[in-house]
Amino acid sequence: MWTGDKVIPEVITKESIKELGEVLQRKPVIWDNIHANDYDQRRVFLGGYHGRPVELYPYLNGILTNPNCEFEANFIAIHTLGTWCRIANSVQDSSSFDVQMVDLSDEVCVTPPETPVVPDVPEVDCEMSDELLPSLTAADVTSVIASYNYSEALKLALEEWLIEFNLNKKAPLKSYSKRNLKTQVINGQSVLTAKSYDLDVIGTAKETIETMKEDKSKLMALSHENLQLLTEMFCLPYEHGTKGNQLLSDFEWLLENVSDIYEEPPSKEKVSKWFEKLLQCDEKSQEVYNLFTNFSKIPNEAILYDLYPYIWDVKEVVSALESYVHWLSDSIACNLSIDTIKRSHNGLNIAINKLPIMNEFVEPWHIRYIGGLTGALHRMLPFQGGYIYLGQAPDIPTSAVLKTRSYSPSDKDSLYRFNRGVVDKSEVPMETTEDDIAFDYDIGVFSSFNSKTLFLIEDDEKELCGYVAAVSDNKQFVDHITDKWLPEVNTKYSETKTDRKLPHVDKPDEWKAPNSSHFILKLDSKVYEECILKRVINTVLSVLKTSGATTVYHKLDGVTNQDFFLELGFFPVQGDEKMFWRSL
Repeated sequence: MWTGDKVIPEVITKESIKELGEVLQRKPVIWDNIHANDYDQRRVFLGGYHGRPVELYPYLNGILTNPNCEFEANFIAIHTLGTWCRIANSVQDSSSFDVQMVDLSDEVCVTPPETPVVPDVPEVDCEMSDELLPSLTAADVTSVIASYNYSEALKLALEEWLIEFNLNKKAPLKSYSKRNLKTQVINGQSVLTAKSYDLDVIGTAKETIETMKEDKSKLMALSHENLQLLTEMFCLPYEHGTKGNQLLSDFEWLLENVSDIYEEPPSKEKVSKWFEKLLQCDEKSQEVYNLFTNFSKIPNEAILYDLYPYIWDVKEVVSALESYVHWLSDSIACNLSIDTIKRSHNGLNIAINKLPIMNEFVEPWHIRYIGGLTGALHRMLPFQGGYIYLGQAPDIPTSAVLKTRSYSPSDKDSLYRFNRGVVDKSEVPMETTEDDIAFDYDIGVFSSFNSKTLFLIEDDEKELCGYVAAVSDNKQFVDHITDKWLPEVNTKYSETKTDRKLPHVDKPDEWKAPNSSHFILKLDSKVYEECILKRVINTVLSVLKTSGATTVYHKLDGVTNQDFFLELGFFPVQGDEKMFWRSL
């Protein structure tokens, strides 16, 4: 068996197989790892069979494909390999490649060896039976028979795979994706464990499943375009696919050229070009959200549970990156110098796929494409927190897309109601003085300092379900409170007594040190999922780092626990068991 010149070679040439056959004096069998995703936990390979010309066929005794770990992820891999075999067999039958093994033996050895004597072995047909190969229509054959066409073979596979998504197929009760595996120490040894998906759940999870079943009773919304986007985001070890590369290059261009909108005086042409690219990037991001929403509602739960964690990952990273880029787009509110902007983005690890490979024994895909498209997008964020900020997908799939954006003055009423704990959509009279004071102390103090680092979390219906208030410079924040905000509030509520205290002023000296920052959270149940919270915090920490902060503080408020922040690289502050910090 032969994998090629690498564990996962991009191309296997006819010359290399012919040479190998001459050395072995027999036809080799290819053990192909092109779709094996156990080498990279963040990736699944949904592209077609590629990089192996049909000219290999007569020099082989067979091909064994090492598939994705997830069973349902292998439809395209097997379908396109079947197309490859059928076309290769047809080409061989046309006498273009009539190669006999005896010819190879004659080239290597002119006279047969005297010893050892090898007994005759009956010839065994190792070729795949045509009955096992997928049938091709006349039109299909016309389009690809001359030579195996990767794009056409993938198109055929996608058309048939789309039918599978609409089948009412149950997932195994203990089904899980390799993506949701986790390393844990058990009896002194590191082992991979997974929290199994269990459809027999109660409470909120049961309600979620019932809601999803109602959605699935309707016409499946997943389209051929959705499926094509999916395969082009999770393509092959050496490529992301056309749409995946477009999404990657758009975000890369925006970050590399964001200094154009911070120039003084501004260039109208440069600013217009940058925002035009931002709109294009928003459209591509929305395609990812649409794919996620439509995929989450497919009737075929076997496919759903196998691929959901991967699609969740890329959706979360796109959301984090889109929120960060939109924060950058408001150059006036951000109040950042052009030097700060350039310094924050010039050193980003966004061109890893352009790195030269110095060692011929290194697997190039592992260096240039580690983490796949999800990893490449994630590395664009200035805060390099690593994969710990990409948590496991929810145990029960949901189609909800929660987005994060900066606060604007028009959000005051909805934020006021949220802070009061009002959950319905009715109009709430804003005349309770105590509620006004609570709003000013909890939120107003942040919006008056810098409203663009007050981030709102919204669901699909644009309903507010949480906020994160961040401060990029604690010392300036305290000065703002004592010098400006507090006098204004005292004047506003001069006739009202309140025992509220500002928790932001009475802090240790290190909290007020230069380049120190902090953030607070207030969330409802929709954002309790740690995987969502990790993405939100990832975006906020990127904003704080770009703003010049080198250290961030957070005080536990009962919503999250200590272990959660320890996992994210935070450390407890000595003398305050609820205060945590980490470097940026």
